[in-house]
Amino acid sequence: MRLFEAGFVTGLSLIGGDLVNYLIIVFLGLVVLFCILLIWNKRKQKRQIAELVKESFGKPINLDEDKPDYRNERYMKHLSFYTRMQGSVLNDTTKGDIDFDKLFGKMNHTYSSVGEEYLYYVLSNPCTSYQQLDQREKIITYFQNNRALAIELQALFASIGKSKEVSMFQYLEYLQSVEGKILKKHIFSLVGIIITIVLSIIQPKLGLVPMFVVIVTNVLTYWSNRQFAHSIMGSIRRLESMIQVGVIVARYEVEELQSFSERLESSSKFKNVLKNSDIIFSEKTSLVGDADALLDYIRMLTHFDYVKLYQIMDKLQEGYNELYNIVETLGELESLIAIASFRESLEYYTVPILQQKEAINVDSALGEGKLTEHNLFMEELYHPLISNPVANTLHTKQGVLLTGSNASGKSTFLRTIAINAICAQTIHTCFAKRYESYFYMVHSAMSLNDSLENGDSYFIVEIETLRDILNDYGDTPILCFVDEILRGTNTIERIAASTETLRYMKNKGILCFAASHDIELTKLLIDEYDMYHFQEYIVDGQVDFDYILYPGPVTTRNAIRLLEVKGFDEIITNNAMDLIDYFDKYGEWPSASDFLT
Repeated sequence: MRLFEAGFVTGLSLIGGDLVNYLIIVFLGLVVLFCILLIWNKRKQKRQIAELVKESFGKPINLDEDKPDYRNERYMKHLSFYTRMQGSVLNDTTKGDIDFDKLFGKMNHTYSSVGEEYLYYVLSNPCTSYQQLDQREKIITYFQNNRALAIELQALFASIGKSKEVSMFQYLEYLQSVEGKILKKHIFSLVGIIITIVLSIIQPKLGLVPMFVVIVTNVLTYWSNRQFAHSIMGSIRRLESMIQVGVIVARYEVEELQSFSERLESSSKFKNVLKNSDIIFSEKTSLVGDADALLDYIRMLTHFDYVKLYQIMDKLQEGYNELYNIVETLGELESLIAIASFRESLEYYTVPILQQKEAINVDSALGEGKLTEHNLFMEELYHPLISNPVANTLHTKQGVLLTGSNASGKSTFLRTIAINAICAQTIHTCFAKRYESYFYMVHSAMSLNDSLENGDSYFIVEIETLRDILNDYGDTPILCFVDEILRGTNTIERIAASTETLRYMKNKGILCFAASHDIELTKLLIDEYDMYHFQEYIVDGQVDFDYILYPGPVTTRNAIRLLEVKGFDEIITNNAMDLIDYFDKYGEWPSASDFLT
C-alpha cells in the first residue's frame, strides 16, 4: 500500500508542474480564441440580419412557406399570453370565424417575440374612439415615408429574436415570482475551482486531486440545476437585447418617436445590470458553433452563469414596473413598424374614414333597446388571405341579407367585411379603395360546431351565441355577421325565428349581415334589410362562380340542377322538380299518396 502511495505521488510530481502549466496555457489560449470567434460571428450575424430585414420589408408573406407557426397550437398559446392577460375585445368565436391566427400570420412582419405578441394584442382589441388610432396612424405613416429608419429599427428588433417556447411577458411574470437569492453552493463552486487551479499551479502535488474533485462536483451540481436555471436564462438574454434597443431608441431625436423615446429613458438604468448577459447565457447556434461549446464547459466548471443569474434577478425585481413598461413600449413600437411593412406589401389598401356615434336609448314595441343610424360604404373591398380575390362594392344604411347557392361566395363575403371592420379599428388599414363606417363592436356567428365537451348540439351553441350578441349592446353600436341563421332546426320554425331575430336586431340598432338559403326571408324582411345575392353558372356541365355581389334577392334555383351535374339519377332530380312545382302552385307540400298518384 505504501509502495502504491509513493508511486502515485511520484507520478503526480512528474506530470504536475509542466503539464499543469501547459494545460493552463492551452485553456487560456482557447478562451482568447473563443472571444475572437464570438466577436467575428456577432458581426457576421448582424450583417446577415440587416440584409434580411432590408430585403423583406414591404414584401408579402407566404403563409405556406415563410410563416407556418400560426398552425402550431403551443406557439399560438405563448403568442397570445399578453392578450389573454390584458383582455381581448374579440371573442374566440369571432376569431375563429375570420381565421384570426392566419390573418395575424399574414401581417406578422415582426422580428422579435415582444413585437409579435403586442401586434397580436393590437389585432385582438378594436378601438372604439379616434385618439389611439390617430396616434398609431401618425407613426405608421412616418415609417412608410422613412423606410430606412424603419429597416434600421427592425434590424435592432431582430437582434432580440423570437422564442417559440415561452411568451416574453410570461418570462417577466416568472421573473417576478422566482426568488432571486444567490445560492451559496454556486458561489462555493466558483470559488472552489479558482482556488484549486491556483493551488495546482503553486503546489501541483497538493492541488491536482482537489481540483479533480471540484471539477466532478461542479459538473454534477451544474446539471442538477440546469433545467431550472435555463428556464429563465432565455428571458435574461432577450431582456438585455431589449434594453440595448431601448437605450438606442431613447436617444433618437425624432419628433414622431418622442413619446417612445421618453418612455424608454429608464432603459439605461438596466444596462449595467444586464451587461454581457448575451455572452454569459448564450445559446448554441450554428453561427457560434464550437466556440460556444467551449464556453459551456467553462460554465459547468465555474457556475459563473448561475451566480450572475441570481444577481441579475435581484436587481430586475427591484425595477420590475419600469422594466415591464420598457418591454410594452418596445412591443408597441415594433408592431407599428410591422403594420407599415404590411401595408407596403398590399396591392392596394385605404385608411378608413371612421365616425364615432353613440347608440341612443329608445323604447319600442320590442322593448327598451338601442337604435342608431348606420352608414357603411366599402368600395372594391377584398379578402386579404385569398389569392386573386374578387373585389366588391357595397353601401348600406341598414342590415344586409345575402342569398345564393353553396360555394357562391356568401360566407367569404361576410368574412371579408368582418376582417375589414376589425382591421379598420385596429391597424387602421382596410383592404379596399375606400372604406367609411362608424366605430363598432364586432361579433359573429358563422363557423359554429357542436360542443362535445358541454354536450350541446349545434342549435344550442348557435342560439347561445346569438343571445350573447343581443345582450352585448352598449354605448358602441354592434356590427354582427350570421351565416345560415338557425340552420339547426326545422324549416317552418327556422324561417319564423330567423325573421324575428333579424328584425329584433334591426330594432335594437344592431347592424347585421346575414346569409341564408331561405328565400322566404327576403320577402319577410324586404323593408328592413338590403337584399344582395351571389350567382352561379352551369356551362358544359360545370359549375362556375363569378363571386360578384348583385343587388336584390336571388331569383334562381340551381340546387337540383347541381345534382344533375354531379350525376344523380334522373328519378331523383325529376321527382324533386315535380315536388317544387307542386309547392309553387299550392303553397304546401303534397301528401305521399297525392304525389304518387
